[in-house]
Amino acid sequence: SFISINIYEIKKQFLKIFILYFFLTLIIFILLNLFELRLFDSINLSKSIISSGGFVPANNISDIIISNLL
Repeated sequence: SFISINIYEIKKQFLKIFILYFFLTLIIFILLNLFELRLFDSINLSKSIISSGGFVPANNISDIIISNLL
């Protein structure tokens, strides 16, 4: 009973995970841009929300949001 590694199945599963990760990251990135976060912060937050459950590079999310009131 030798266990073999099916390279085709590994590639197929990798592609599914990559496509899911990519599209979820893209959707979160677009949503963050709709809430007027800066481009770099939107990229940073979309990657970290997907991978680690949430990370804010500032003490408060309101420090990141662009405000044109002043």
